[in-house]
Amino acid sequence: VLAEMIAAGASDEVTAYVQAEVDYARGEYASAESGFHDVLEQAQDPLLQRRALRSLAEVYRDCADLGDASPLADPAASGVTLLTDGISHFSLQYDSTLWEMLGEACFQAAQAHPDAAVGYLEQAAQSFEQVLALGVQRDYLYANLYSVYYQLGDYQKAAEALNAYKTAFPEDYLPYAFEGMLYI
Repeated sequence: VLAEMIAAGASDEVTAYVQAEVDYARGEYASAESGFHDVLEQAQDPLLQRRALRSLAEVYRDCADLGDASPLADPAASGVTLLTDGISHFSLQYDSTLWEMLGEACFQAAQAHPDAAVGYLEQAAQSFEQVLALGVQRDYLYANLYSVYYQLGDYQKAAEALNAYKTAFPEDYLPYAFEGMLYI
């Protein structure tokens, strides 16, 4: 398909994006990272920029999940930097998916960098709060928010997250289980 796109005269930035996606699918993370960075720097199309930003964030997320086996240096922190800068630079403050990805990246970075965990966890909480403020209602967002506040030792905010969870999803048993753990 990539060869057909090139033969049909597709733009360089589009073919570069597709090549980076192919590299990512093959697990060639360093090549994918480089390709997505090139697209972010060269693309003029806002939709393509947004897609490249998300795809690169996914590369960092997947590499962070690999831990010490990651072919990329410090992918969790790289994901946080990429998403923080990207949301601002490309004016994507209302993109709930990117805020959610940022919250997850911050949580990963907190696990990878215990010495800086508090800052990353606080940023994760802000990101998950932003997703909820944008109107996204998913049970796991409340669970993530609870977990972040719990790890920060902010039990009042953890309880508030659980109360909001119970209000949004009254039939779900999980906030009550978390609440029991919180009391313990």
